[in-house]
Amino acid sequence: MADVRDRVQRRRGRPLLLTPMVTGAGWPSGMWVETEHADLVLFDAATSALHTVTIIAHEIGHMVLGHEGTAAGSGGSAPMMWRTGFADREEHEAEVFATMVCARMADYRIPAGSAQDDPEGLMDRLRAVLADPDVGG
Repeated sequence: MADVRDRVQRRRGRPLLLTPMVTGAGWPSGMWVETEHADLVLFDAATSALHTVTIIAHEIGHMVLGHEGTAAGSGGSAPMMWRTGFADREEHEAEVFATMVCARMADYRIPAGSAQDDPEGLMDRLRAVLADPDVGG
């Protein structure tokens, strides 16, 4: 995952932090928060490893596709994009991006005994797909 993070950081000129979050009913499974100094991708800490990969790819899709978030509240809150559904165009585009990335990872398998709280090790295929357009088909 370090290579993916490095590529996105170089492209955007800012740090990219991947952070699990504890969610509840009605909360998004993923969120991109653009602060003044960094991009944060938060993802549901209790979801499966494969879903974690999809969530992170979706949120990176928002960045790569140039989507702009909306302020969460008044008073200069950071722009954010969160994943709860796909009704609007930007959510649909980010989901298509994530689906295409995951489809290119056709031989991706969750290693036996892998912990779902370790997305770093599970993102090797995503790194390969983003690094080489011929990976996965």
